[in-house]
Amino acid sequence: MTKGKYFNTHVRMKILPQIAFIIILAFSLLASSCGNKKLKVPNEYLNQEELVSLLVDIHLVDGILNRERTTRQIKEDSAYNYYAAILKEHQISRSVFDSTIHFYSQHPDDFAELYDDVLKKLSIMEGERREIIDQEKTDDYEEE
Repeated sequence: MTKGKYFNTHVRMKILPQIAFIIILAFSLLASSCGNKKLKVPNEYLNQEELVSLLVDIHLVDGILNRERTTRQIKEDSAYNYYAAILKEHQISRSVFDSTIHFYSQHPDDFAELYDDVLKKLSIMEGERREIIDQEKTDDYEEE
C-alpha cells in the first residue's frame, strides 16, 4: 500500500462518521423545526381556545338535534335558531365564525389538532355524564 492510498483511506475513515453525524443532525433539526411551529392566528379570527369551546357547544347541540329529529320533535328550520343562539352566547357573529373556519381549513394539521381538543372535551363530558347516571342508578338501587 502506498502512502497516498493509506492517507486517503485513513482520512475518509475519520471524516465519514463526522459527515454522517452532521447530515443526521441537520435532518433532525429540520424535522423538529417543521413539527413544532405554533399557528399564528390573526386577531380577526377566533383563537384556538375560543374555537374549541364554540365547537364543543355546536357538537352538543348537534347531538340534541339529531336525537330530536329521529323522534320528530323538532322542525328543520328551528335548527338554525339553536346555532344562532350558540353564536350569540359566545358573542360571535356568523361572518367571524365562517371566516375562522375558512382560515383553519387552510391549515389542516392545526385544524386536526384543534378537533382533537374538541373530541377530548366531549369525551370528558361524556365520562362525567356517565358517572352521574351510574351514581343515580346506584342510589336508586340502594333505596329499593
